[in-house]
Amino acid sequence: RRFRERFLRERQDLEFSQAESDALFPKTMVQAKLSNSRASVYLDGAGVPLFLDLGLQRSKLVPTIFNLWMVPETIVTITMDEGVLAPLLRGADFMAAGLKSHYALESLPHFALGDPIALQLSNGRCVAVGTAKLSSGRLMRDGLHGKLVEIHQVLGDHLFVNAWETSPSPRCSLPEDLAHLQPALGLPPRAEVCEEETDELRDVLEEANKEVSTAPEDAEAAEEESAAAAEAAAEEEQAKEAAKAKDIAEAVQRQEAKVSMDDLLRMSFMQALRVSVDPEELPMPASSFYSMHVLPSRPRDTILDIKKTSWKKLTKFLKQMEKEKFVTTKTPPKGDMQVYSANTQHPKVLAFDVYKRMAATNQTGTATKEETEESEREQEQSEKGFSLTTVYQAGKIFDLFKAVRPEAARADLYSAKEAAALLWKYVDEQGLTVEGRKQCVSVSDLLLPAVRSLQLKAGDECEKKALARAFADTLTKFTLVCRDGSTQLHKGAPQPVAVKEERRGGNKYVTGVQGLEYYTVKPEAAAKKLRAVFAASTTVNEVPMGKSKPARSEVIIQGKVGARTADALEEHFGIPKQHISVALGKAKPSKKRR
Repeated sequence: RRFRERFLRERQDLEFSQAESDALFPKTMVQAKLSNSRASVYLDGAGVPLFLDLGLQRSKLVPTIFNLWMVPETIVTITMDEGVLAPLLRGADFMAAGLKSHYALESLPHFALGDPIALQLSNGRCVAVGTAKLSSGRLMRDGLHGKLVEIHQVLGDHLFVNAWETSPSPRCSLPEDLAHLQPALGLPPRAEVCEEETDELRDVLEEANKEVSTAPEDAEAAEEESAAAAEAAAEEEQAKEAAKAKDIAEAVQRQEAKVSMDDLLRMSFMQALRVSVDPEELPMPASSFYSMHVLPSRPRDTILDIKKTSWKKLTKFLKQMEKEKFVTTKTPPKGDMQVYSANTQHPKVLAFDVYKRMAATNQTGTATKEETEESEREQEQSEKGFSLTTVYQAGKIFDLFKAVRPEAARADLYSAKEAAALLWKYVDEQGLTVEGRKQCVSVSDLLLPAVRSLQLKAGDECEKKALARAFADTLTKFTLVCRDGSTQLHKGAPQPVAVKEERRGGNKYVTGVQGLEYYTVKPEAAAKKLRAVFAASTTVNEVPMGKSKPARSEVIIQGKVGARTADALEEHFGIPKQHISVALGKAKPSKKRR
């Protein structure tokens, strides 16, 4: 009963019939500790694994695939591409890119960081289960990249094979629509299946569909009825708490509605510096800074209009913030204002209280710091469905990543912060910090590829700053381009869009634009939009790049509009100006009179 209460407390949005509850929570349950792990598994009397307890603080119970075959949709379920199954069976985690053929970002089910996630094929059968490494809000903001689900059980793993070999329950047999996977799984001989349990299982399912309930007839039934009454009282108490929380949230929203537009803009700016802005992403255009960070950081159910503030314009507001030493800006002779740096360690930023959200709480009823930060990261999305992100692969130092994360694969992508965190975790686990000199590290064999440029040997000492720089230079750099749910991964730094003015036939000019495909912009769509913007004719031509390289498309615009083209590409397609190179044509020298 306690186990059932814990699961329902974690999943308050679920409702079960009595028959489904009996199937999920049998009267006899055994807890078994997994070797070399904090996790444990709960089994029924027939040896069927039902739930996984990860043994971590604030971790939730994870139903096994056997349980999900019995009662589907117990947890959030996501449909994945068929081609992703093979890497999962080899022990890989599930990457967000495996969703792109099944979901638009707006149609994703809601889930938070750490929630149990079931992965199913297109036929509706669950094949793996794990916990979310990204929230749905973070996924919609950053696009389909990164690790989405950390797998805890998958078809053919040790837990599955053990149940297959030893349990006589039909719940441990492959369903008919997954039987075609048995040769690929390489399963040993199946234990003899008990037909009586098959009949019993069928009766349970039929009873669940009919939602039959029976009155208690003996003392045990009376005890169950008493437990149900206690649960009803607990649910009523939770409903009261939820109503109280709703009233508080409405009061907060009413209070926020009274805030002046100046205060609202300043609050959104401070919230952005506290939870959204990454100094490593700067510099960036002021308009992009506002649309990507300030606007999404405004309080929920509020409308932010900078024209209704006392500053009237974004440039004046940012100049004021620069005087207060929150940011530094610079306006080039030809172009828009750029935000060059942000002081996220400013005392007022550190003292700023993030907006109070209805965050998930721990067992003590208070929101933890991690949960609050995760709730704050789930802001409303930017109006531009475009993002440009620098990511890294382990490359030559994959062995180091493998030592810290045994499940790591060579194709895994990491942000700069994630890669650095793995480096320092390895240093801490191996005890490589020099005693008495905390800023120095003793070089190990796995660190040698990272410090090769420093000409160090195993056992030499290296300063942490120098190690961090050499480590970053050793990683293989990639650029991840995301637009409207579609992603492209390019090796190396971002390639600029080339805008060039050329003179053709006397004093007539045309403007050529190349490299739009890199930013997932179709040249035909760009030509149509630029034709409307400049009221000039446009064409798309193929530019040969050599025998071994595919041809590139070039958009030709009639007229000398190079600088205006860069503005249009940023405004309508979200391409930052720092990634647009403009070559202006020189005017024809006039003839001097004799």
